[in-house]
Amino acid sequence: MSEEKKIYYYCAMPKCVNTSTNAPEKKFFSSPSDPKRRRIWLKKMKRDQKDLSLKTTFFVCEDHFNVSII
Repeated sequence: MSEEKKIYYYCAMPKCVNTSTNAPEKKFFSSPSDPKRRRIWLKKMKRDQKDLSLKTTFFVCEDHFNVSII
């Protein structure tokens, strides 16, 4: 038997409590791997680069983006 492995996401924005479990309808965006773009994300998130290294993949939920569905 093969069970589908569920991926658990949580939003890395400070004070955001959204996860893929408590908000399954939300989209979660993966952090950029490009160092320059990543620094921009971290600055906008008001997070220190020491908190999230270049090797760490983090996610941010759609609540923190201007997302419109057409």
